Amino acid sequence: MQGGFSSKVLDVLSDPMNLPPEFLDYLVQHQAVNGIPTPIQSRTTTIASGTRTSNVSSSGTTFATGNDLLATSLAFTASGGNSYIVLVLSRGWNNSGTAGSASNELHFNLDGADAGRFAGSVFPAANQVTPLSVGGFLLTPAAGSHTLNVRLFVNSGTGTIVGGAGGAGNDVPLFVSISAI
Repeated sequence: MQGGFSSKVLDVLSDPMNLPPEFLDYLVQHQAVNGIPTPIQSRTTTIASGTRTSNVSSSGTTFATGNDLLATSLAFTASGGNSYIVLVLSRGWNNSGTAGSASNELHFNLDGADAGRFAGSVFPAANQVTPLSVGGFLLTPAAGSHTLNVRLFVNSGTGTIVGGAGGAGNDVPLFVSISAI
């Protein structure tokens, strides 16, 4: 069965630049009805980011006694109508405390105040480094200028987040960013 429709299919498969006009018309109609997919990356705009090239540790057991991940908080101006995604990336984090019970927590430090927990981990063994790649949702802060950092504290032991200078044989920097959505 080499004639008719089969022949047209073989022509298209052998030369994708030779698409029949009916197919092109269908594509235009399909896109008009269904839209063109947009990658998620274009739906957010990074407005501030920072790195740290050394480890961050804390044995503080409350927000007030914990340590911020960045030496300098990220400054941004909120519109009053946007929410934000905060991203934290590191080669890893750990806790020196008792396996299975010592935990690390990450909270938003918005304008010097606790704006909520968005990540935490209990570690299966003392000092076992596990990868850290977390994102948190900061719900519509009031319009105006703000500062944001991420604070580490623990329930016991000493929590550490890895940061380095990068380059051959070194840990990469700890990274924190805030994006408007």
